[in-house]
Amino acid sequence: MAASYRHLQLLKAGSGAGMGPAVVIACQELPEAAAAVMRHGLEEPTAAGNRLLLAACAAGDDGAFLCLRCLVSEPLEQKIRAIHRERGHEHGLDLVTLASFALDDLGELLSFAPLKVLPESRVRPFTAQVICSYQLGRGADLPHWARTKIQANNELKAYLREHGVLLISAWALLADSSPKRVREALELFAMAALTVERGLGLHAAYRQAYGPAKARHLACTGKQSGWEPDEAFLLEIAPAQSADDTREQLRAMDQAIRRLLTQRGMASLEALAEQGVEAASGAGLEQALEDGDADEAFEQLAAIQAALARCCEPEVRAALAADRGKWLKSPERRQAWQLYGEGAGQRAIAEALDKGQAWVSKLLQEKQLSTGIATAAAVDLKRLPAFAAVAASLDGAERLVEALRNHLITPEREGESAPLRCAVARVLADWS
Repeated sequence: MAASYRHLQLLKAGSGAGMGPAVVIACQELPEAAAAVMRHGLEEPTAAGNRLLLAACAAGDDGAFLCLRCLVSEPLEQKIRAIHRERGHEHGLDLVTLASFALDDLGELLSFAPLKVLPESRVRPFTAQVICSYQLGRGADLPHWARTKIQANNELKAYLREHGVLLISAWALLADSSPKRVREALELFAMAALTVERGLGLHAAYRQAYGPAKARHLACTGKQSGWEPDEAFLLEIAPAQSADDTREQLRAMDQAIRRLLTQRGMASLEALAEQGVEAASGAGLEQALEDGDADEAFEQLAAIQAALARCCEPEVRAALAADRGKWLKSPERRQAWQLYGEGAGQRAIAEALDKGQAWVSKLLQEKQLSTGIATAAAVDLKRLPAFAAVAASLDGAERLVEALRNHLITPEREGESAPLRCAVARVLADWS
């Protein structure tokens, strides 16, 4: 089906017959979107129609906002299916889980203006995040922007990394990897023909030539993506061997780095240590204090806790306030938050309230909430010298956010509640 302003790709309950899936990806026509299409005199999506609807969103037309959410839901579905088709069987990826990161839109009317001012990570559903983050004049149309946004989604990338998948080209990964990371990858996983020292020298030459080559590619094509090293580039960085040999060695280096980064059990805090910052949580922090420079570790721990304290409770209060209006009609929603604050797991909450676990997960949105808080705290921390280096690159910033998120949702000591749960309990106590 061609992209449409009135058809939304979404997750919905399956038929329940036989052994069919409980949740499926479906297409649903939305009357409110169809009415907006008629109101604005539109047929099939066009660039001019998109601009008209964007202006209508900003003017308070909720139906126009829904039309654009429908529009971007199709390229989001296509991207998710492509990932599953290409990587699903080899890496054990679940299609519905993949789709949950992008197709969480239920098709209800939402207002653009209140969502536009929220931190991007807090905007839900994801289709709305795509629209709210889109800027005219940046060279990308909305469908392309949607595919770009889902590929960059931190939650999706975390799920994929857990299963050994990195959605980054070999050439970008090599350019973004530090010499320390490359050395570790080559020591563990490189082929015999590529020694560690030879690989490090080739990597240094590659990174030096990569920036100018990408700049030339952008000037010639107008696109950031799509660059690959040609023969002239490969001979420039390794003139003593053939271009084919250099390409093969670079790809071997890329595969070694991927194996290093996607090992199951590789913690985000270990990734931070690789970048030179010993930021940990729970027992890991205590161990860092014993093994490293105590004064430095205490300073970093204090900075982390201060940043999270500044960001956590306001974000939690905002999330609970957004849900509070529904508690009178659905008191079980407040009960779910109460149980969460007391330390109950999602399964236990679902059983206590006679609800499905999916209902609890959708209500609490622990990943989204913790990621929003962690992102805000990371912005605070990167102003400090101890954290400036790790936050200087996109990869490093993502690792810092992931470490902070883990700190929020993991109890610091056995028998205690995680910091995020404690914040929920404090806000609820204030309202009692």
